[in-house]
Amino acid sequence: MSYQQHPPQLQKQQQQQLPPHSSDPEEELPRVLLALQTVYAPNVGGNNNNTTGGNGSPFDRRDVADRYLTSFQRTAVAWIVCDRLLSTTSSSPSSINNKEDSTLSTQRQFFAAQTLHAKCLSDVYQLPPNSLPSLRDSLVNHFISHATDSVRAHIENRPANRPLVTRLAMTIAALAVQMSWHTCLNDISSNVLHQHPELGPAVLELFRSIPEEADSHRLVVSREEELWSYRDMLRNSSRIVLGLCEHAVQSSSSSSTNNNNSSTTLSYDVATTEAVLSCLQSWIRIVDMDPQLLEKTVLVPWVFELLGDSTNGGFELAVDVVVELLRTYPSHRRGNEGLILSIIPKAMALGQDYDSVVGRGVVVSPF
Repeated sequence: MSYQQHPPQLQKQQQQQLPPHSSDPEEELPRVLLALQTVYAPNVGGNNNNTTGGNGSPFDRRDVADRYLTSFQRTAVAWIVCDRLLSTTSSSPSSINNKEDSTLSTQRQFFAAQTLHAKCLSDVYQLPPNSLPSLRDSLVNHFISHATDSVRAHIENRPANRPLVTRLAMTIAALAVQMSWHTCLNDISSNVLHQHPELGPAVLELFRSIPEEADSHRLVVSREEELWSYRDMLRNSSRIVLGLCEHAVQSSSSSSTNNNNSSTTLSYDVATTEAVLSCLQSWIRIVDMDPQLLEKTVLVPWVFELLGDSTNGGFELAVDVVVELLRTYPSHRRGNEGLILSIIPKAMALGQDYDSVVGRGVVVSPF
């Protein structure tokens, strides 16, 4: 079977020229909305050459709309346009039914958050430095709004847009590095968590993202010394994160009594448990936390408590935390002795379960 290739000149002609981008957000926003509708329209099949834009649309083919959006993500006007996309719940340029509008709205908002995340990692040079605080405040407001909606969605038994909340957390964390936001942990605790305690799991997800974005290979900074200073701040602020995690665990626990032997069993909210474990693993893996802090925190005994009952929510994540703990704080390194000695009795109590944890993580046991 032969495969016929078109000459380069013909291929170039067949590739439709993209409409030009505008530096005016008022002009660019409608074009982006049309392109997003073309790409994410539910009636589009697998053929990239399907006509979806309608009469008069500059995006009569899906591949053209996709290339336009990719090009748009590199522009300076994308900052303002994406901020507006996150502020709108229904901005479709054409009339579609409610189910399709909800789907498109979700796709538009995630595209906006994804674009801003990428730009916060590498395109901050496009913005004047004095505009970064207002961008940060806007992103935090979007985070609160969409995280609150996710909590409400759970209560109303409808799908929550958790990927959007996660991406917004990553975006804020990336911007925090770029603007050397050294008080980010305290500021988020005071301005977000204390005013919206129901957003505890979302805030923990944001705290998990903070060291991860500072360690991202995609991060482009203008001054390396500022990045190192920011990472030093993370290490010095470890106590804040551990304190938040401890408070979350204590607040989410509930006790039940076994009538047969009068024993009391603690159980924990699954969402909070998973958020705490993910945050803890991230900080152990990336931030060079003082082992004495981990030795004194109630979180380490709590993690081992979760390992003692595989029916508890978060068992798999608890395994990952212990593996990371043993890998990051080996017994032969000076300063880790107290932490390792505090772990030994808890590990011995697990018996064969502990051996399986060590084997799964391919780490050296402290025994």
